Amino acid sequence: MKALDKEINKGLIELQKESLFSSEGVYKMRTSKVAIKKNTDNWNKWEDGSFLIVFNTPKERITVYTKIKQVYDVYKSNKMIQDDDGNDIFTFYCVNELGDECELHVKFIKNSKERIVIINKGEIDIAHIGKFI
Repeated sequence: MKALDKEINKGLIELQKESLFSSEGVYKMRTSKVAIKKNTDNWNKWEDGSFLIVFNTPKERITVYTKIKQVYDVYKSNKMIQDDDGNDIFTFYCVNELGDECELHVKFIKNSKERIVIINKGEIDIAHIGKFI
């Protein structure tokens, strides 16, 4: 079993109370807000942003459908960890079509169906908040 498939399925099984159902290892998230942080600046305010994020575990690929389609191939993933607030977090190490590396974090907010996906591209962090559909 591939790394992405194993780790994301493991976490989703643990969080099955959320009624997440998969079609052959494909998970979809609809976002409602987006925020950006450059370098060490503070996050800007959440702005409306309805985008689709698709986790394709068989292909070990995460696609973010914004104005510019972003495709990330996962080459490594960490086991689920828990932050100080009790939120579960997955971290995926990815590379895009240009060969640029990034980290993609999926934060499962405790006692909420909202999720945050943070894409760390070095000097820029982009956060999407939404729900799995």
